[in-house]
Amino acid sequence: MTQWQLLCSTTPKRALIQHHFKVLTMNNSQRTQSTNGTEITKNDKSQQKQQKFVRRVITGALVAQATLIGVNGNLDVLSGQPILDVIPGMITQGIELIIKTQGVQKRLETRDRNSRSD
Repeated sequence: MTQWQLLCSTTPKRALIQHHFKVLTMNNSQRTQSTNGTEITKNDKSQQKQQKFVRRVITGALVAQATLIGVNGNLDVLSGQPILDVIPGMITQGIELIIKTQGVQKRLETRDRNSRSD
């Protein structure tokens, strides 16, 4: 067999190998792209979990503060202070807590908007 015949007989094999190599390369690059997309999703999920945790902690703190306002008011009444003096103080503390809650809610909303735009 001459070199020409050998070259002609291997050319289809070479073309077939090159074709398979291109297909494998395309498949590998597609996997990489989807993997990068998955990493972004994992990062987003991690941020969502962190934000959810922060919201729960803040909610728990605000509920605890509201409970303490009530307990403090009850203790004041039980210690002998007139109810008409205790109730306005409790209302004032409750209003302060509501204002604080609205401020926290606005800050969380702006932070959520900023994290979505990034």
